[in-house]
Amino acid sequence: MATMLERFQLTKEWFMENYKYYTREDDKRTLTEFIASGFAKGSLAYCLPALALERSVSVPLLRRAFAFGSFIAFSRASGRMLESLTHNSAVPPFIQQQLESKQAFLRGLISCFVALKIDGSIHKKRLLLIWLLLRAVRTILPTTTGGPTLVMCLASSQVLTSWIFAPNEVYRPFLNFLNYHGANRVEDIRLFRESAPPLPNHCLVVHPGVSCNQHFPLFFLSGLAKALRLYVPLHLTFALLSNRFSFTHFVEQVTRSTMFLASYCAVAWYAACTFFGWFPGITRPKLMIPTFFAGLPTLFETPKRRVELAIYVSTYAIDSLINLVEVTRKTSVYLPTRSIFLACVATLFHNHDQLPSFLSHMLRL
Repeated sequence: MATMLERFQLTKEWFMENYKYYTREDDKRTLTEFIASGFAKGSLAYCLPALALERSVSVPLLRRAFAFGSFIAFSRASGRMLESLTHNSAVPPFIQQQLESKQAFLRGLISCFVALKIDGSIHKKRLLLIWLLLRAVRTILPTTTGGPTLVMCLASSQVLTSWIFAPNEVYRPFLNFLNYHGANRVEDIRLFRESAPPLPNHCLVVHPGVSCNQHFPLFFLSGLAKALRLYVPLHLTFALLSNRFSFTHFVEQVTRSTMFLASYCAVAWYAACTFFGWFPGITRPKLMIPTFFAGLPTLFETPKRRVELAIYVSTYAIDSLINLVEVTRKTSVYLPTRSIFLACVATLFHNHDQLPSFLSHMLRL
């Protein structure tokens, strides 16, 4: 008993002594500043993109931002604590080896526990759950060159078709996003699903008095202005959070993303113009064919960004598909949310080398 108490006392004294030191020799911040910085960056990383999508501040949004900031902060804190224990002579070698091999896994569990305590409903958010599941699966599956673009095409086919024919299946903020970036006039979209018999072609509704070839560049140019208003503040936020701000890289990222989003919407409409010009009669199954090609502009982005976009749009596509199943079968789809949440986070921490660079930088993995 005395030996265990002595070891505990030595560990406590060692940790409290190191608490006063800098986190790294090249990082002139105390541990408190290091953790507080992680909390601030984590909260902003969640809050700003969510505000750009939802365009309103709400208590649940702020609570989730606080939970995510705490998640990042406790990931950093537990990482430093576990790292100190693995180099502490008071800790038995066997335990040191176990802590070193399971460090990322334990950090994930500790951070999850704290986030769930702050926002107990976070694991019930189906969109977040789907996003985590896709990210976790991505770390396990082998990578292919054209895989993300193909996934983006399939996801676009599903979510854009739901947007036109069953907007109630699409998550409301993302629906507003599509209405803003993808529609000339939102009220015209109703004609596609309310017309009986089905419209032979949508051209007279979407671009009356203008040919398809004229409409494409006009819609693309208007889309560029909308995309710039979205991506300039978004990429600026991520650039500042990365601590490695490069103006050239920032301009490149904004240009790529702006070209992608403007082309994404323009290609979707132009592909529909072409397809229904050949095969008249707009129905939901047929619309899935031209909207498939909307995913091709993903090629404007870098390979890493293609993966992020594919996961992002697939999240909403799967959510809309689940909503379709629930409406069709008139029953709720059950998901073991807490188990999936913990398993996905643990998997992501274990395969942290495949996380986005800005996220792994914040977590200090």
